[in-house]
Amino acid sequence: MKKYIIPAAVLTFVLVAVGILNAQAVQSGYERKPDVRLNEERIRKTVFDYKLPPEVAAAARFCADGDFEKCKAELSAVSANSGNNAVSAQAETELAFAFFNRGQTAAALEHINKAAALDAENPFTFLAKTWFLTSAGNYKEAQKEAEAMFYLTADFEYTASTRLALALAEMMNKNRVKAQENFAYIYSTNPYLISIAAYMIGRVSYDIGDERNLKAAGIFAQQALNHDDKNFPAARLFADIKFKQKEYSDAWQYYAMNFTKDTRDAFTAKRLKKLDKQEIKNKTLFVSRLETPIARTYEAAGGKELKITLYARADKTPAALQSFEIVSEGPLSVQDEKLGEVFKSTPMVAERIIFVPDVASLVIKDRYGNTKFATKRPVTVVPAPGKTFLVRTPKSLNDFEADFSDKELTGTLTVTTGPKGFTLVNNAALEDVLPSIIMGSAEAAGLQDEALKALSVAARSYLENFDAITDNEPGLKYGGINIQSGATADAVKATRGTRLEGKNLGFYDNCFVYGDGVKNAPSAQDFVYSPSNVFKYLISNPPLDLLSAPSDPTLWSPIKWAYYYDIGDVQNRANYFKNIGRITAAEINKTTELGRVESLMFRGTKGDLEVTDAAQMKFILGAGTTRSTLFNIIPLYKGKNLQALLVVGADTGSGDGMCVAGGRGLASQNKNFKEILNYYFPQAEVKTTDQ
Repeated sequence: MKKYIIPAAVLTFVLVAVGILNAQAVQSGYERKPDVRLNEERIRKTVFDYKLPPEVAAAARFCADGDFEKCKAELSAVSANSGNNAVSAQAETELAFAFFNRGQTAAALEHINKAAALDAENPFTFLAKTWFLTSAGNYKEAQKEAEAMFYLTADFEYTASTRLALALAEMMNKNRVKAQENFAYIYSTNPYLISIAAYMIGRVSYDIGDERNLKAAGIFAQQALNHDDKNFPAARLFADIKFKQKEYSDAWQYYAMNFTKDTRDAFTAKRLKKLDKQEIKNKTLFVSRLETPIARTYEAAGGKELKITLYARADKTPAALQSFEIVSEGPLSVQDEKLGEVFKSTPMVAERIIFVPDVASLVIKDRYGNTKFATKRPVTVVPAPGKTFLVRTPKSLNDFEADFSDKELTGTLTVTTGPKGFTLVNNAALEDVLPSIIMGSAEAAGLQDEALKALSVAARSYLENFDAITDNEPGLKYGGINIQSGATADAVKATRGTRLEGKNLGFYDNCFVYGDGVKNAPSAQDFVYSPSNVFKYLISNPPLDLLSAPSDPTLWSPIKWAYYYDIGDVQNRANYFKNIGRITAAEINKTTELGRVESLMFRGTKGDLEVTDAAQMKFILGAGTTRSTLFNIIPLYKGKNLQALLVVGADTGSGDGMCVAGGRGLASQNKNFKEILNYYFPQAEVKTTDQ
């Protein structure tokens, strides 16, 4: 589906037409400084400075390391003893953000007020106070601080962030018309917040609930997804809208998509059960089916063998299959672990393998339903040399727990029976499967051949450290060799024998300014860690020379993103892992020097849950759709009760190694793949050996 942004005039017309706004409702803004016309130079220029007094930087490092008490003590000492108002103000600002990251909003306000008393002309202090007050539910005071900031600066970074805070404050305060106005302004003027603004417009419209508003809600929920397909709350909202509008097929599709991400979501399960009573078109929307193999033959590349567990869930555990079919252009040899070859299949005739739960065994049947072989032992399916084979129509007890698309495979297949079903492991040469494995990242490389070659080498070098993976690794999806392109195959072949030697090998799709020891924008200043600098970085404008900048100026979501998560949904997922009751706070405990979260603490009425695993962190927040662990959390309270989490982040992926979209940018500057690799792996060595 084509992604686009509704122009401001059309947006206003839509909101007026559906009765959300009157014709005079949308205001031009709040600036007290002279208004500046938005243009690429303005929205691609940062005014933030990451320089810090050395003593403040040294003290702040304890916050990143998770030693909050030491950080607090050191920063307090700097503030008290520096003898310099600017240094003391900076120390108080860092204390404010350190407390805010720990969910202690009152203490954050106390310290930011001290910073303001020491440096009354710093607009960042007023921006911080606006957010802290919004978080605490003190909306009138937040508005006052925003007005004060608007008198000090009209810079886009400040005004854009403040507008978001004020829009959220109006929504939390149930001032729906004003919230719509503010979100509409953000939507039409801020390319970095399009998706969340569209979602919030849709959400407020849905809450109003009449027919006209429901229509508008559907338009903007779809817009939110068009601009960010990882916006999980928008997908949930769109399903709810379609259900309310009795468009049951669309509702089923989106509920089903959401359920694949969180199969224990009781609300979605209940909705899907209700929808089972309706006539639904195309319930197999989320899987691909093949009648016969596509490639059929291949030239084996040899080299390292990789064991790939197929049909893995989001947590990388394999689904327990109940049945599947297997077919090849050539004969398939079925080999029992103890008996050796037990039979050969007929070319292009499907064999069906079925799990028998009563005896926990597998049975192989022909197309007529006749049993050909049964065993409890593992069996291996071996195709004729140079022939592929197709695993098709896999069935599980839960259709939503994994992607059960058909897969065309090379190598062999081992089927192991367990108490609840069987698991499949594809044993294949890395070089044969690599073109398919990198397909998910190939889009970030664009049409740049050298970027694809660099991606091939980075992926090869990373995977050579593993003997076994699943088909559902973070950033690495294996759909079979039917999911590959001529471009990825050519890139892998052209770089065969080339690999990296060094540490921190890896790759990720999209990046903001700072990577692991590299800058994705050569003009960027050096980044110095502190709690407030991380906040600045995540709301900053991308530089004009950002290597990973999208070709479509409305599609920044893989690089800069923001999500609004209802605390009830986060709470449900957190309680899967430990019964902590109602969540009262979400705290960032520990980060890397670039602000990537390494420890996230959820405080609850019945206990606490510390999360250090990146995949678990992303699952609890956004059912696995949160793009990376480089984020800040802004808790939104109503009284003493936590209502939602605003998660503002950057990057898509791990942040380790090569940024694929950055490689595309370098390739567009005529860099070859070795130069791209040297840029992203300055400490590694690119080596080429004969195959």
